[in-house]
Amino acid sequence: MGPGTEPGTGPGTEPGTGPGTEPGTGPGTGPGTGPGTEPSFLLEMRRSSRLTCFGCHKKGACVGCFVPRCRKKVHFPCGQRLEFVSQFKCPFPSYCPAHAPSQSLSPGLSPGLDLSLPQSCSVCLDPIDPLLSFSILKCPSCHSSWFHRHCVQRQAHSSGLFFFRCTLCNNKDQFQEEMLRLGIHIPERDASWELETGAYSELLEVYRHCDAETCECPEGRGHSAKTGYLEIIRCRLCGSRGTHRKCSGLRLETRDWACPDCTSAIDGKCEQHANSMITTPLCAFCFRFTDNRTPFSSSPGTDGALQHFLNLLLRQIQDCEVFEGPMGCKNLALNAQALKEDLYFDIGVLLALALVHGAPCLRFFSPALYQLLFNFPQNQPLTLSHLTPAAQSISELQSVLSSCSDHLTLSGCNRPIKSLEERAGLVDDLIAFSLITRMQLPLQRFREGLQTLGVFEQVTPLCF
Repeated sequence: MGPGTEPGTGPGTEPGTGPGTEPGTGPGTGPGTGPGTEPSFLLEMRRSSRLTCFGCHKKGACVGCFVPRCRKKVHFPCGQRLEFVSQFKCPFPSYCPAHAPSQSLSPGLSPGLDLSLPQSCSVCLDPIDPLLSFSILKCPSCHSSWFHRHCVQRQAHSSGLFFFRCTLCNNKDQFQEEMLRLGIHIPERDASWELETGAYSELLEVYRHCDAETCECPEGRGHSAKTGYLEIIRCRLCGSRGTHRKCSGLRLETRDWACPDCTSAIDGKCEQHANSMITTPLCAFCFRFTDNRTPFSSSPGTDGALQHFLNLLLRQIQDCEVFEGPMGCKNLALNAQALKEDLYFDIGVLLALALVHGAPCLRFFSPALYQLLFNFPQNQPLTLSHLTPAAQSISELQSVLSSCSDHLTLSGCNRPIKSLEERAGLVDDLIAFSLITRMQLPLQRFREGLQTLGVFEQVTPLCF
């Protein structure tokens, strides 16, 4: 036999390396490329029938190492036993153990990983030795997820291309790319649990059962009419309890109903309604929630620890940087850092939550802040009486103006005042700039914070 005639040794006979031998790439090898030519798969079958398997030493080895200088050829099942790596991506190469791609564990990539600790397969949870090999793989992203090759292959077959990802860090792109490089087959289909017929049909079922203590429906607890008193109304909170309108004494137009389990989980035995808001001459306000059986008020109650905490919270709030002015007469202060951190909204949320959970009346708002927030009394302009205590003499007024000259210049109100009567015009200009123009955004965010849990909408102030 002359040179180049040994099967698999002559030029052009190496799978994927010689010219014209790759299925479908050589001239005249594709089906229908010329008269009398055979399909490419028949040519490949004839070629591989002369090649000897490196594992079982039988003919028909069709898988060869992709490295051109390597002559190892195997049957595909024999290659799996001999730890051949076949990549299921174009050009679909296979590698013998000597040239197969592998992983390495660099200490710099996983500084928090302690290999001395016991490891387990993140798929089957069986103990595993953290030694990278053909059968032991790891996640390239988190370096903390280790698994058996056959376990991650089963996971890929079950999850499919759209759900296959690391079980610990949930990485998808980098994880799939690494698994394809290591010879894991990822089918391009949906997950197996998504392909089951009627797998989620129970999610479309609507609860239809009367759970009242005494059911008055003549056709049983499972009957629900389309309308009327025998229609089953589901709990608007949990949706897993129901009742006929007739069995719970509901009106015909009632659509909202809460089961006893849900109503007992909130404050009170039934749905609570904010029905009043109490104020004091110091512009204080609190809430009182009532229902048909149990009163609940935001004024001090029997829980001493809760009331002590709420008192401390209100004290810290009125001393924070978003408020300015003397005790009991606080206005909003313009603070750039508070605006950046949206502290005005957070303070409003804290005040609303404190009131709902029984905090005492708020007694530190100034009349001006109270007027700007709640417009009470309605459509009344801000005057000198809304601000902090005013100067009572011309010398005292001039002293105040001298100490605040920078602020007056900034607001465009720095002008000489010769009598107490002229301070009214100065106050109007200062109010327009300080409390309205300059404080629009802080006031808006503070008001939005007070709207938490519907507190702001339920305010109905009453003055004494």
